[in-house]
Amino acid sequence: MNRKMNKLFQSKTFMSVVLTMLVVAASAAVVWGSRQENEVEESPAYAEESQGEMQAAQDESYAREEMEQNNEIAGFAAVGEGQETEEENVAAAGSETSGETVADAEMTDTGEANETAPAEESEAAAANAAPETEGPAEGTDTASESGETAAEGQAEDTEAEGAEAASNLVNPVAELPYTYFNEASTLQWPVEGSVLLDFSMDSTIYFPTLDLYKTNPAVLIQAEPGTPVAAPAEGKVVTVDHNEEIGDFVVIDMGNGYQAKCGQLTEIPVASGDIVEAGTVIGQVAEPTKYYVVEGGNLYFSMTKDGVPIDPLDYIQ
Repeated sequence: MNRKMNKLFQSKTFMSVVLTMLVVAASAAVVWGSRQENEVEESPAYAEESQGEMQAAQDESYAREEMEQNNEIAGFAAVGEGQETEEENVAAAGSETSGETVADAEMTDTGEANETAPAEESEAAAANAAPETEGPAEGTDTASESGETAAEGQAEDTEAEGAEAASNLVNPVAELPYTYFNEASTLQWPVEGSVLLDFSMDSTIYFPTLDLYKTNPAVLIQAEPGTPVAAPAEGKVVTVDHNEEIGDFVVIDMGNGYQAKCGQLTEIPVASGDIVEAGTVIGQVAEPTKYYVVEGGNLYFSMTKDGVPIDPLDYIQ
């Protein structure tokens, strides 16, 4: 065995291999060592760079915080300035108001003083004039009696005027040129003729021309066209007008709320405001309107009390 080993060591090839391996091992050791040194040398650089980055981040953060604080401080300062401005405005307004109030008060005092001065002068003048107006007592008594007499005369005139006004209110007929109509008064026929259609407000009656049943607030008195129509009572003409159903018509106010209407007229000689007596001609019978063609020539005659239709035949003699 030893001989074999000695032969191996003596062999050049074997020795070359061993040397080669030693060289490789040494090279590997050198390379490994240099790497360790490089890593040791580079680590502080990396650490310094990381530390620098961290420091920069902290500085930036501090800068941002400082900027925000500065902005907040600036905002508070602006608010404070605004409040100071408002306070200054309020103070200025208060000063102006106070000044105006004081000025008004001074003007009021001045006006009162000015008003008081003439009053005091008037009182002084009256006091100075008093001795001059003194006179005999008899003259004063006479003036007092004259004043009382004039006052009594005025009172009597006032009472007389009041009594006259009351009399006119109680008896207004005295102011009118005709007698007021009442329940006991009577009417005369405005035309002579037969009654074609009766007054009927409680039930319906038949209208030939219209061919229907309805209530009737008037009476239709038969009369030939051209027949004179007389006022049924004395009174005042209040309306002269025209409508489709009864043509031309006249309304007479007879007083006490009584009114008479005559329709289907022509040749009307009276006007609104005229005073008429019973029997005064107020027009002529006209041709019948289209509402009363079948009935023939007629006078439309109606009467109301306070605007409510009543039967005129109840008052005709």
